[in-house]
Amino acid sequence: MSAYWFETVIIFNPKDKEALELSKAKYTDKLRKWSKPKKLDINDMGERNLAYPLHDCTTGYYIVFTWYGTPDMVSDLETILRADDAVLKFMTLRMEDYEGEEYIEEDKPEEVAVAATASEQVSKDESQDVWDLIFDMERSKV
Repeated sequence: MSAYWFETVIIFNPKDKEALELSKAKYTDKLRKWSKPKKLDINDMGERNLAYPLHDCTTGYYIVFTWYGTPDMVSDLETILRADDAVLKFMTLRMEDYEGEEYIEEDKPEEVAVAATASEQVSKDESQDVWDLIFDMERSKV
């Protein structure tokens, strides 16, 4: 089966911060594994107003994943997303003209180093989570 680039937009319920963080980490890890040998692109758009209320929420936490995989992986992902209470809405599109970067094994230790640096900077009292800090640090490198 042929592999393609996909873009998945997930809108999370921002009311339960703990479930939001667990879900973000779960989907990031899953899509990073599936996307090899290509790099996973993550656009953490943060909390935004919804056009209409969903499940008594007027705001949603948006994350856009651009990943490489097969159509079977899309159906598996969507099955998992439907069962997750933290997910308000999602949509996956196949990208026609997208050129992603190759995954390089040397990137892995750097990601671990970035995560370690980020965890040192975040205290228990701060509301910003480690994942947001990692994304900010990766964006600042570019």
